[in-house]
Amino acid sequence: MVKGLDLKLMRDLKHMRAQVITISIVVACGIATLVGFLSTYESLKYAQQQFYDQSRFADAFASLKRAPTHIIHLLNNIDGVTEVEDRLVFELLIDLETRDEPAVGRFVSIPDIGPSHLNRLSLQKGRWPAPGRHDEVLVGEAFFKTNNLELDQTISAVFNGRYRRLRVVGSVVSPEYIYAVQGANPMPDDKHFGVFWIPRSALAASFDMEGAFNSLSFALGPNISVKSVLQAIDRILKPYGGFGSIARKDQTSHMFITQEIYGLQVQATFVPFIFLSVAAFLLNVVISRIVATQREQVATLKALGFFDSSIAWHFLKLSVVISLLGGALGLLFGYWIGYSMTDLYTMYFRMPLLAFIMPQWLPFTGIGLSLFASIVGVAHALRGIFKLTPAEAMRPPSPPSYHGSLVERSGFTKKFSTEGRMVIRGLTLKPLRSVLTSVGMSFACLIIVLGFFWQDSIDHLLQVQFSLMMRQNVDVTFTGPVSTMALEELKRHEGVIDAEGYRSVGVKLHAEHRSEPAGLVGMPSPFHLRQILNEKLEPLSVPEEGLLLSRSLANKLKVKSGDFLRVEVLEGARPERLLPVVNIADEFVGGAGYMNLRAINQFLKESNLITSAGLTIDNRFAPKLYAELKQMPKIAGVSFKDTTLKTFNETSAKYLIVFSLFLLGFAMVIAFGIVYNSARISFSERSWELASLRVLGFTKLETFRILVGEIVILILCSIPLGWYLGVQTTKALINEMAPEAMQIPFVIQPSTFTYSALVMVASGVLSGFVIWRKVRNLDMIEALKVRG
Repeated sequence: MVKGLDLKLMRDLKHMRAQVITISIVVACGIATLVGFLSTYESLKYAQQQFYDQSRFADAFASLKRAPTHIIHLLNNIDGVTEVEDRLVFELLIDLETRDEPAVGRFVSIPDIGPSHLNRLSLQKGRWPAPGRHDEVLVGEAFFKTNNLELDQTISAVFNGRYRRLRVVGSVVSPEYIYAVQGANPMPDDKHFGVFWIPRSALAASFDMEGAFNSLSFALGPNISVKSVLQAIDRILKPYGGFGSIARKDQTSHMFITQEIYGLQVQATFVPFIFLSVAAFLLNVVISRIVATQREQVATLKALGFFDSSIAWHFLKLSVVISLLGGALGLLFGYWIGYSMTDLYTMYFRMPLLAFIMPQWLPFTGIGLSLFASIVGVAHALRGIFKLTPAEAMRPPSPPSYHGSLVERSGFTKKFSTEGRMVIRGLTLKPLRSVLTSVGMSFACLIIVLGFFWQDSIDHLLQVQFSLMMRQNVDVTFTGPVSTMALEELKRHEGVIDAEGYRSVGVKLHAEHRSEPAGLVGMPSPFHLRQILNEKLEPLSVPEEGLLLSRSLANKLKVKSGDFLRVEVLEGARPERLLPVVNIADEFVGGAGYMNLRAINQFLKESNLITSAGLTIDNRFAPKLYAELKQMPKIAGVSFKDTTLKTFNETSAKYLIVFSLFLLGFAMVIAFGIVYNSARISFSERSWELASLRVLGFTKLETFRILVGEIVILILCSIPLGWYLGVQTTKALINEMAPEAMQIPFVIQPSTFTYSALVMVASGVLSGFVIWRKVRNLDMIEALKVRG
């Protein structure tokens, strides 16, 4: 008996091989996205955790102006602190002989002898600095590779106003700089910003910091209140110019990589669910159709003594074979996706152990989910098998009641041709199936909208951030507050078209029991190179008195316009003042507060000082200007807008393109799979009706139009529904991910909706071609015999 059913299974699979292949591919897409995204997630998470453990990545950090080393014992006595390591950190202008434009190096001290206790480096190339050699440095791997540096190559750096030549003896990676960015810029510029490690005595001698430090790393014990520890650290460091301590979760590199890992986890939940839901829907429809068309065979099997369970298991095996085939393809494709995505991440996440891994449980999970989808998909059809009695099943099914539907009774169809009315009746005869089919088709639009959204969103972010808000070409950072005369000096350089100065200061904003560290930027009045926009992209002015806050910062503090904040300055005399929030700005990158430049100077009790400047330059004079900037001792850093954009396009944009192409390909599979299977099922169910129409004189083209007309209407209905579902899914995804470092704008371009519609139309055309061949080859006599 079992052998006979297995032979029937083989015949069924061969007969419906096209549908088996299309449904298997849909299942494969779901498993591939699950396996690809989760394996990438696991690879990143494993590499991050292993690197943190091996390097003893610190749990908290603090920076300050200057403090003597003898206060370290006070910090060690804080309840919850298990280890403290002090060091020196300075940002210096560096000069590479192979390039005109200057770069910025963040120089971090390492012990003269032996490794650091916390944040240990992993040597990738070369050697460690030799004892007593103050001119040897280690370079971050990203800067080393991007600038094509070589071992023993010399570079120049401005140490406290004096040029020093340094020899590069090795490249390293650090847990602090897996994702190395400068300041509040969320995008790395590995060409112009690098991290250097140098023996402590070399930095201390140049900056008069013997017996002192300006940076701290902390190891904390388990089950402690991190907030209480940070408050205790801040109290001790306040007299020494402490800028505020932060926990690991707020450390820039850790925050970026953790948010990226979490984003992968979210997407690994959203996208596969959609594919597997579609697969379950298709399996339900196909198996239900097979059970319906083979009811006489089922009755015969029951009459011959086959148990209900054996027959149900036969049909379940059919869906299991489809799911296993899809699962196997999905595992192979998912492995390739995961490997490719992990390889892309190595371009901008620097971790020594970052390599693709696939956990042992993941293939079993993928196959298990594909089988679960098959069981769910055929559950309804199997229930029908148990209800059938042999005597009832031997009879042909009762013809459907062709009563006029609500649409027909409304008189709406009277204006249609006979073919049109038949199409409407075919759709309304089984309204639930029509609705579910259209919903299933809409998932293809949803996937396309989701895939192209990321490109639309990032394009919009770059356009707003780097064209509307940042009109300057170059940003210059001074070594400290300088007179506005420095701005006038910059303007006098040949090639500088315009310049605008800003005063930035670190503050802590307090709203009731909530507090957040932030940067407060003083803006000149009026300002034009740097713009501040609202959600409608309209320019905002900075109030003469009071604060203008970014929306992300306002949301963290839970304040709105009209509320008051206590502003605590974290440098100098550390003044405090209660200031009103006058307006809210919408910024995608970072979170800052803004004040009038005159007002912030008064607040700090200083006269016309700035800490940075934005420049627009004539690129014809750029090489000469760069050379002059290198010679200015007051300049600590220079960043270039064009280079930042180029770096992004070479790294993150490449990942987005690959990700979008994956989803586009998957969406096309879903679209064709649903449209084709719906058309095939409709043709199989109505072959007797179509043959009857041919006998009555309908041409092949007329019968084809009746059949394909239903598919066209379902596609047209699915497109706006898919757009709506895509918009809502995208919003839910953004809300779930909710990154802090960079806000994802909700922007979907009209072209994305157009692409999704074109994919659906193309799927319909291709499926229509296949159905046309079947209609053209329809055997009318055989079809009528089957019905009779």
